[in-house]
Amino acid sequence: MLENPGYLVIILLIPTVALIGKSLTTTPSEFWRIATDKVALSAYEVSVVTSLGAALLNGPAGLLIAWVLVRYEFPGRRYVDALVDLPFALPTSVAGLTLATVYSEKGWLGSLLAPLGVFVALVFISLPFVVRTVQPLLQEM
Repeated sequence: MLENPGYLVIILLIPTVALIGKSLTTTPSEFWRIATDKVALSAYEVSVVTSLGAALLNGPAGLLIAWVLVRYEFPGRRYVDALVDLPFALPTSVAGLTLATVYSEKGWLGSLLAPLGVFVALVFISLPFVVRTVQPLLQEM
């Protein structure tokens, strides 16, 4: 398929080698200082809270969407089914750029909604996995 995949290997190796090199030159105390920095702790908090919130929303919502798609026939059902697959069909970079444009600190909605943007991105990307995982189980019932 690719005539010369060497450049892809280089693109993958450069950050990996840099990461390993940095980890070997960082002392445990310096690592701890970086890991417990105010900015890092804030990032951990946003990650945990938004991930937990997305999981709590996606579980029931994904189950409900899968249930409706399996059990009911309604006008537009094919469109809803296709809409569930949209995050799979949409390149990740396009979704990421769109969400970043809207929700980033310099985006349309500004820094107040940046954590909301992370939450929306997590829900957008992970909801189809819940629906498509539960759907076959519901079809067997």
